[in-house]
Amino acid sequence: MKDILTKSDYRRLALHALTHPGMLPSIYRAATGVKRYTRKYFDTNQSVSGFPITVILRVTHRCNQRCIMCGEWGEKGFLRRLGGDDIKRELTTTQMIALINKIATFRPYVSFFGGEPLLREDIGEIVKHCSTRNLLTTMNSNGLLLKEKAEELVKGGLGFYRGSLDGPRGVNEKIRVSPNSYDKAVGGLNDLIDVRRKLRRAFPIVQVCTTITKENQYHLLETAKIVNEIGVDIFALLFGIFTTDGLVRASNEISKKALGFEWRSWEGFVLDRLGMDVRAIQDQVNQIKGSKWRFRYRQYPPETRSFNIDAHYNHPERCHGGGLCVLPWVRMEVMPNGDVALCEDTPDYIAGNILENDPLDIWNGQRYVAFRRHIKEKGIFPVCTRCSALYEVPHYVNEVLPQRVFALN
Repeated sequence: MKDILTKSDYRRLALHALTHPGMLPSIYRAATGVKRYTRKYFDTNQSVSGFPITVILRVTHRCNQRCIMCGEWGEKGFLRRLGGDDIKRELTTTQMIALINKIATFRPYVSFFGGEPLLREDIGEIVKHCSTRNLLTTMNSNGLLLKEKAEELVKGGLGFYRGSLDGPRGVNEKIRVSPNSYDKAVGGLNDLIDVRRKLRRAFPIVQVCTTITKENQYHLLETAKIVNEIGVDIFALLFGIFTTDGLVRASNEISKKALGFEWRSWEGFVLDRLGMDVRAIQDQVNQIKGSKWRFRYRQYPPETRSFNIDAHYNHPERCHGGGLCVLPWVRMEVMPNGDVALCEDTPDYIAGNILENDPLDIWNGQRYVAFRRHIKEKGIFPVCTRCSALYEVPHYVNEVLPQRVFALN
């Protein structure tokens, strides 16, 4: 949970554990599991792993926005290529509850993802069931339906809420390609915090994320001021997930030969990031970091000795550090139809389906083992250099390793 927790949050979780002792195993595994697993399995060249630390439930592919930077539903988004029936194919409430009951035995950290999770009418019931099974939960959402769902999420025991706001009124709509998206998102966030206060709950911890694009790169400080007025717990700048055609081609040459699949989803993240005003972005980041706010500041990739804003945008062939990926050892992602994927933003390599096999049989099954072995022996694929998970779930020495660089063509 390095990506979203601070010392203050750990204190809140500790107090939560005192009143909800059954959740302590889930909190402990989320807080300590990545480093323990990295040392126990990744560093010792194991192709199998212990129970997943995090289970990502991609509860739906459906979304009510068409954000310009989105690799799923943006102009080149990979979900645009799926048929309507495939988009609608989702686990039922009963199937979702049954899956939660299975994974609850090893106390993972459960992340609700989409698409837009709040489009599921039963999302409140699913969140509440996780809480009754003592599972710590988080959700990524665009916030358009938050006003209607706020009380349900707070009462259901959601642990963390990560909402999106990409700029002031007008800028946000241009990026999100959705009318009134600014007012709906801000209104929903205000309601969520109001409900939390009225019910005297410490959770969910609320984080607002702003993905930096050409359209909002001069509005970052302004957005921080807006978020500060809302009163959220954390404000985060996301420097963005993107790649190039050349890196996709190079990756597919490797993946087809080594593992028999192609990276189709990465095509949705082929975005032009040249021409970003690095100085303006850096100046605003410095101002945000140097000011006093009600929120705590975060950024993805995190600020480390290996991260550089100019290199991030202008040299996508370079990793921020050694490029070690431990994700297949710690995270499992279940797609809306029950498929189990290894990479959360680009779910092209499927290891099985939970409607046909037990999730833990899939977790250490042949396809997972083959993927882990390849990643450990050959390293990440060229297309992975800007994958958010690479830096949100880092190897503990990644930032001090020599920079890994791939050929652009």
